[in-house]
Amino acid sequence: MNLDSYEQEILKDFEDGAFEVDPLSDTEKELLRAAAKRTLTMKTRRVNIRLSEVDFQAIQKKAAQEGLPYQTLIASLIHKYTSGLLLDRSSGISVQDGLQGVREDSPFEGSVQDESPAFSEHT
Repeated sequence: MNLDSYEQEILKDFEDGAFEVDPLSDTEKELLRAAAKRTLTMKTRRVNIRLSEVDFQAIQKKAAQEGLPYQTLIASLIHKYTSGLLLDRSSGISVQDGLQGVREDSPFEGSVQDESPAFSEHT
């Protein structure tokens, strides 16, 4: 195992027993149990969507770069968006918070205008 000097120091301290673990409170344990149960019982739902060929190819390309199936990438993007975790790279603002209006020329009713370069890439 190749460790740098900092990592070696951490490993030595760990092996010497220099790290102590604070026991979890009953409340913390119950919160973790509930989170684990929700995760294990989380249901998924199959949906069908139509994408432009350009968007579909771009998603496939990005997924391949990340080593993911494209369906997983799409699901991840939707989850991050609905959780408020999807950020605009240029501003650092949550996409959900930064959305400003509806494009009038959009073929999709209720489509949101996004002029951000982080989301206009079609390669």
